[in-house]
Amino acid sequence: MNILSLNNYNTAMHNTDLKKLEFLKAIGYKFVNKSSLVGFAYYKNLDSLNSDIKRCFLCHLRNGVKNPFSIAENSSSRLMFVNFMPSQAEEQSGQPWKDKEWFSTLIYEILGLKTDEYRISYAVKCHAKDSNINHTDSCLSYLFEEIRLVKPKVIVTLGSEVFRCFFANRNLNGIRGTLLKFENSILMPTFSVDWLVKNPSYKDDFVNDLNKLKGIL
Repeated sequence: MNILSLNNYNTAMHNTDLKKLEFLKAIGYKFVNKSSLVGFAYYKNLDSLNSDIKRCFLCHLRNGVKNPFSIAENSSSRLMFVNFMPSQAEEQSGQPWKDKEWFSTLIYEILGLKTDEYRISYAVKCHAKDSNINHTDSCLSYLFEEIRLVKPKVIVTLGSEVFRCFFANRNLNGIRGTLLKFENSILMPTFSVDWLVKNPSYKDDFVNDLNKLKGIL
């Protein structure tokens, strides 16, 4: 049996196979039968993706939560907001922005969209007391699979930590509110929800950022 270690794969391998191996390694596989790469497919739907997220133990965060945050299956795919991680209230209720109703109201006032007319996702699916960018090492493949499956027209990243998940070498300063290209989507970085709570004077800047999406959505 031809077994390939995912910690030491051949860099001369076809690029498509490399992407498959990198994905399998990210979701926890250490070894894989090489023949299984033939006909390999990523997640076919959000239900199968959610199933793996719920039983995920790729990092220590899963040990401290009852359930990681599930990806919504019935929300619109036009617009996706990506926050860093769910709050404790969001995690316990299973409802995004449970403790941030004011933010949902603000989105409606700016874009005229109700909560079921856009998606809310997280770079890290489990709540943690410390906001650590390293938590994304295990979770990021889930986020990118969600994006691949739902094909959002516009992605809004909330805060510098989330922005760096997409553009690792870019800084939010000076680029906030700019419309960027990310694969087949338009991506716009802006402030995090927590930043706006602590710095309400930046609300007008946030409103100006979102107003740029009116002609796109």
